[in-house]
Amino acid sequence: MIQEKIKEAYQILSLPLTIKQYNINRKNASYFSNSLIGLISDNSYNTLENLDLVFNLKKEEHEVFNYIRENVDFLNLIKKYYTYISRLDFLQHFENLVFNEGKTETKERTELYKIVENNLWLFDEEYLNIDFFSDQSLKGIFTEIKLPINTDDEKELNKISDIFIPRTKDNELILIELKSPKTKITLSTLHDVFNKYIIKILNSLSKQKSNIKYIRAICISSEKQEYLGKMDDSNYIVEAMTWKEIISTRKKELEYRIKDIKGCLFLSKYQNIYDFKEKEINKERVDNLKRI
Repeated sequence: MIQEKIKEAYQILSLPLTIKQYNINRKNASYFSNSLIGLISDNSYNTLENLDLVFNLKKEEHEVFNYIRENVDFLNLIKKYYTYISRLDFLQHFENLVFNEGKTETKERTELYKIVENNLWLFDEEYLNIDFFSDQSLKGIFTEIKLPINTDDEKELNKISDIFIPRTKDNELILIELKSPKTKITLSTLHDVFNKYIIKILNSLSKQKSNIKYIRAICISSEKQEYLGKMDDSNYIVEAMTWKEIISTRKKELEYRIKDIKGCLFLSKYQNIYDFKEKEINKERVDNLKRI
């Protein structure tokens, strides 16, 4: 069923060209490919209007072009469907990297860091399109985001943070401390993160008015000490998580979203372009009869 819907989506996307019997050549290929991207983006309405203008559709051709408008939401669903499927596949391979055959061989800084920083949705969907720093010193980050540097802490600010997200939409500052998969997180690990990073950030924030409301530090590895608590206060938290917890949570979310998308696809308003034309044209005739 999904494959049939995808095939239909490609037919929808090519309609403006087939209506006018264009061939996709060097002259229009770039515009057409950009239009396809636009059709399944947040700017889909403007893209459709531009296509209408560029291809100069006649009045009688609009009935077919309207089919595209009616199905933009459907195309977005297909895009999301493939995104979630690819993420499930990623999680399967990533699980092997941090647990099974790759656990003892994975290089922390040159391999694990790079993979994680390219997939921050592992922690939260919000982090996917957000500014962050990776493998940089606190001093360099503070300078770039214009946080004051406390002279008492200056020597200590050469500490390298793994992933540093200076601000989320909720004005949280996020630190992600990645440990080698073979390293167990203990209470000592949490204290170390608190002393190396949290205190320095709090000192800096106290020197100027800031929108940052909360600091969240997450220490991650494949194993953590049993019954390990967290360090928290009114304006910060330092906690430990295992890759098993993170992967399990993301898998459940993705499986739920995929199931939801499949249900929405089954409820698509029109079965195909012929069904669309028949219903819409007949409806127009009925409306005309009513007016008479």
